[in-house]
Amino acid sequence: MKNEFISLHQIFQKTVRTMRGIPAEKVLDGAIFTALILFALASPLSISITNISLGLALLFIVIHFIYFRGERGPLDMLSLVIILFLAVDFVAVLLSKYQINLRSYVEERWIVMAYFASFYGVKRNDQIQKIFEALIYSSLIAALYAFVQHFSGFDYLHGEPLRVHAYGVEAEGFFTHHLTYGGHVMMVFLMTLAVGVFHPTVKKKLLFGIFTGLLGLALLWSYARSAWIGAFGGILALGLFLPKGYRWKIWLTLALMAGLLLIFQPSIRTRITQSFTTETQQARLNLWRTSLRIIKSRPLLGIGMANWGEAFKEFSVDGYYMSTCHPHNDFLNEAVISGLVGLASFLLIWFFFFRKALLVLPKIKDRGIDWALAVGGTISLIAILVAGFFQNYQTDAENGLLVWFILGLTARFSQNLDETE
Repeated sequence: MKNEFISLHQIFQKTVRTMRGIPAEKVLDGAIFTALILFALASPLSISITNISLGLALLFIVIHFIYFRGERGPLDMLSLVIILFLAVDFVAVLLSKYQINLRSYVEERWIVMAYFASFYGVKRNDQIQKIFEALIYSSLIAALYAFVQHFSGFDYLHGEPLRVHAYGVEAEGFFTHHLTYGGHVMMVFLMTLAVGVFHPTVKKKLLFGIFTGLLGLALLWSYARSAWIGAFGGILALGLFLPKGYRWKIWLTLALMAGLLLIFQPSIRTRITQSFTTETQQARLNLWRTSLRIIKSRPLLGIGMANWGEAFKEFSVDGYYMSTCHPHNDFLNEAVISGLVGLASFLLIWFFFFRKALLVLPKIKDRGIDWALAVGGTISLIAILVAGFFQNYQTDAENGLLVWFILGLTARFSQNLDETE
């Protein structure tokens, strides 16, 4: 009976491995690539389609693993650290002194699966290049819609007027909040900037220069100040990959452009000035002080997922608040959720990623489009971490999915470039 079962299983495997004369591995690889392209196209446009495409990519990867064991490669160190991070968060949920929110854990940490889909889903650089390009082109559509919102003051997709502030209308793109859109477009803006700077052909440099300008305007008109700070950090990080003489030219050009914007765009000046008001500073500091109180109460493993509201009632400091939905800081948020152990595992992810990227990318001699996109992915991740000091960006599914997606693709790029060097 056992031999009959094995024989039937082998026949089934052989059948699955070939579909209408086409090797099943080729079919599955194509399905995974298509799902990731769909993810990139949907990312600036629809969170629902983004999630569906991620689910499909993971499904095809699992099927591939079952029938072609090990052919997608073993777990690397970065993947193991990410699994550790997920495990710590899970333990923090189980040991919470508040509610044990397993559903919230699944919903919040689903976004991390974008790393595994992108890192293990594709291996060839030409495929990764097409995925990044799909993301850029789709983001340009969202940017054009942001222009419409900025000038009309109306969100036609949701059929409602946008709030008008002293500095103007906050563009939201296809999302429902200007900060979410600001974080998303910031990352794509920096990737496009890197391609424009490093692309080997003049025509492409000009084309991506135009794209960078359009995405840059969309970022400005989101009026997301923390995303502006993140973009500034990403632009400074770009200098790490430039020759010293060229580095200062780029920085000087961007500084002049920023100066002109401040002169001729009063709304930008107004928005920046608001950052230095006593109320704005006090509101954020009160949130940070409250977060530190919560961390002090549960220093090792935090309070678990979706318990910020309860903890805030118990530990909030007296004073003025503008919003109390989260700590307004990605790092404090992680420490609140899973304590110092969780924060350490989170930081360890970025240590391993940037250590590899900053060791590999500067020594690459053949600096084509692949290298430019890898640099763009690296500086966009630096930028979102910088922006995360002033806002919770990675708890927004739209931004969180993109962060882990870029992390996986850029890590794969870095590994491929290192192996071919």
